[in-house]
Amino acid sequence: MSFTQEELDYAVKTARAEGATAERQRIAGIMQCDAAKDRPIAAKQIAMATTMSAEDAAIFLAGMPAERRMSGGYRNFAEMADDQIAIGAAAEAAAQKASLAGLPQEAQDQGVDQINHARSGDGFTAGPIWEN
Repeated sequence: MSFTQEELDYAVKTARAEGATAERQRIAGIMQCDAAKDRPIAAKQIAMATTMSAEDAAIFLAGMPAERRMSGGYRNFAEMADDQIAIGAAAEAAAQKASLAGLPQEAQDQGVDQINHARSGDGFTAGPIWEN
């Protein structure tokens, strides 16, 4: 039996799509199983670095101790860094607001607009943020 190039190409394309779907389902099955809730780092490692089935991974994870949280309640450094970035952004916004305090409201609005414009990467127009 022989196949045309079109039939072979279709078979390869179909097999790749089915394989990708199966792999996504396997990863989701591992990451979303009950045992992964208290062991997210181990679950991610199993999902991404092994070919273990979702069912076997759930059994394996259930036999592991729950992961301890770092001080501050963080599970890992990435979670802590995300929180620190958010805290830093809030602190920066508060400092900017404080630096504009005491100015007339129009000047405060112009200052905030210039800060946001500078952050957007559209450039920065130098000059006073208010006129007397």
